Amino acid sequence: MKAKLPWFKFFATDWLSDPDVRVMSSRQRGWYIDLLCLAWQECGFHAYHAKLICQVSRDFEYVTGFSDGNPSDASDEIESEFGFVLDLFTFKFPDGRLSHPKLEHQRGAFKERQDKQKQAAKSTNAKRSSKRALSDTLSDTLTVAVSAGESESESDKETICEVEGATAPEHLKKSIHCSSARNETRIAKKAKASAADPLFEEFWSLYWRKDGKAAAALKFRKYASAPEAAAAILAAVREQSPYYLAREAEYRPLALTWLNQQRWLDKPGADPPQMKLDAPPQAYYDPVTDDFYSSQEQCERILAAKKAQGAD
Repeated sequence: MKAKLPWFKFFATDWLSDPDVRVMSSRQRGWYIDLLCLAWQECGFHAYHAKLICQVSRDFEYVTGFSDGNPSDASDEIESEFGFVLDLFTFKFPDGRLSHPKLEHQRGAFKERQDKQKQAAKSTNAKRSSKRALSDTLSDTLTVAVSAGESESESDKETICEVEGATAPEHLKKSIHCSSARNETRIAKKAKASAADPLFEEFWSLYWRKDGKAAAALKFRKYASAPEAAAAILAAVREQSPYYLAREAEYRPLALTWLNQQRWLDKPGADPPQMKLDAPPQAYYDPVTDDFYSSQEQCERILAAKKAQGAD
């Protein structure tokens, strides 16, 4: 099986300090690097394959072409140099392939780490699936009981837990009762929230703007949780209704805004009277110039100044 990683760790300190590397020639170091890459990529190699990859025959031809000595001596020298490099690959597979011990140590560590990650992922997915299935089953059971208006007895709950616990993993058996209680509480809260609140319905019937009912209902439950607070809110709505109903509909506050700002604590008429958006406060309108002025005196003064400038 080939290595899944396209790289391996190369330690510069080991390369520069290894005595075997230090005594190598440049040609031997090239062979060494090639064989390390081959061993990593192919999970080992055979000796004849190594000679082909390193092109030992070409080196032999190159050396004998420039040598005046005996070609057999040059061949022996090349073979000796290559044999020195090949002897560093001491890790042997059962089929005779060679590799470097450090490379196989890296490969083993990588495979071990990969197996642990796969096992952890499988375990996590199994736990999630078991919890999800158990939660769905308990939720369905409790939903039926709540919708039917029935409350389960302790013996019924124990029966459910025994049935579910028989098929659930060991780590879930201890938490079945807790899961059942949490689901029962959640369903009860949903049922309570979905039920009509008579106090809010009374508040909504009195309120002067019928927008955003759902959001207002949640906020009303927050502020009107106590009977005294609910009574104060309803009394304020009755008291402030004439004031807000006198406004145009778009200038009346939403129920959510009114509750968020706790406007039931305000006195009626606390807001300034509504005015037109295009008129400044206490404005004087002159039909001749079709413009607004802060007062009639200011209008007459500006018009007199304009007349004086025109006369000049």
